[in-house]
Amino acid sequence: MPSVFLKRRQSQPAAVHEAGDDIEGTTSGGGEKKQKNENEDNQRSPIRSPTGKEEEKKQQASNQPIPHQTNPDESMPPSLPSISSLPHAPDSQLTQVLDLLFEPSEILHSLSLPVLRSTTFPSYATLIVAVGTQLRALATSSDTQRLDTILCAHPRLGEKKVESEQSRAEQAGLQGGKEGEAEELARLNAEYEAVFPGLRYVVFVNGRPRPEIMQNMRERIARKDIQAERLEAIQAMCDIALDRASKLHHE
Repeated sequence: MPSVFLKRRQSQPAAVHEAGDDIEGTTSGGGEKKQKNENEDNQRSPIRSPTGKEEEKKQQASNQPIPHQTNPDESMPPSLPSISSLPHAPDSQLTQVLDLLFEPSEILHSLSLPVLRSTTFPSYATLIVAVGTQLRALATSSDTQRLDTILCAHPRLGEKKVESEQSRAEQAGLQGGKEGEAEELARLNAEYEAVFPGLRYVVFVNGRPRPEIMQNMRERIARKDIQAERLEAIQAMCDIALDRASKLHHE
C-alpha cells in the first residue's frame, strides 16, 4: 500500500506540469488567434479615402479658373519713343517703330533698321520720308518682289480680321455702308490682285466713304500700270505712316 500511494503522489506533479503546459499552450494560441482576427478586421476596414462631398469640394477647387492678372501695359495705347533716342535704341524698339508706322514686315526691318541705327532724324516725318526713298529705290530696281512683299503687309480693305490696331481704326468707316457694298469691295480686291499679281490694293482711306474708295480701285485697275501701282502704293504707305505718327503719343 505505501508504495502504491507513493507512486501516485510522485505522478501528480507531472500531471500538473502537463496541465500547465496545456494551459500555456492554450493561452498562447488564443493570443495568436486574437491578433489574427484584429489583422483581418483592419484589412476589412481600410483608412477612409476622401469621397462624397469632400471629393466634390476638392474637384471644384481644382477646376477653379486662375484669376486673370491684368498687365498694366495691355490697356496702354501704342506709343512712339522720342525721335532723338532711336540711334541708341535696341533693335527690338526700332522694329516696333517700323511696325507701328508701316505694318510688320521682316523685309522692311532688314532694309530700314541700318538707317534707323545710324541716323538722327529731327522728326518722324523725316524718318518716314527716308523709308519712302528706300522703297522707291526698290521700285526702280530688278528686285521688285521684295517691295511687293512689303506693300502686302497692309491688310486688304474691308477684311473682317485685321490684326493691326491702327489699320482697324483706319478702316472703321468701310465696315458699314449699303447692302451689297461689302461684296462689291471683295470682288474689286480679287480683280485688282488678278490684274496686278503679287500686289495688294493700298490706299490712304483718310475717312473717305466706301463708294469713293471703290471708284479709286476701278480707276487703278483700268489703268493696268503695275509700275504706277507700286509708286502709288508707296505714297499711300507713307501718307498712312505720317497720319499715324501725328496720332501716336511721342514719349
